[in-house]
Amino acid sequence: MSAFQVSDKHISAILQGVYGTNFSGHNVWCRLTEKEPTQEQLSLRQQVQQEANVLMAENVRSYQYCYKHRDDVSQKPFKGNVKLDFAAAPLSALAVLKLIDCLEYQSCECDDYHKTEAYKLLSVYRSRMACKLPGYNEEKWEI
Repeated sequence: MSAFQVSDKHISAILQGVYGTNFSGHNVWCRLTEKEPTQEQLSLRQQVQQEANVLMAENVRSYQYCYKHRDDVSQKPFKGNVKLDFAAAPLSALAVLKLIDCLEYQSCECDDYHKTEAYKLLSVYRSRMACKLPGYNEEKWEI
């Protein structure tokens, strides 16, 4: 099986899709870098950074597990911060869902994947993105 490490841009695009638009429909993603951010913006930025790092660490761990017998693959755990792109144009909900599926596929090699924080985050992200799909709100809630 082949596996790869996703880019910072990939993870950033997922998080932008999940957190970039608030309930009133305003894009708050680009405001997370304001010179004088509010406490709420600072808290959200910290949360997003922490989640980005969790997702990257699991992707790296999976990649390392898949290629543990190769000398050219470092076995050091991911340390540092994912570089979040606050200037990128937002993607459609469908595109973000596809990126989530890709990241999960690239992160699921370890036997305990379904018990990880990354797995739980991606499950929550899917739910959040589903309701952003065009036409979702117009569909019947029950039959």
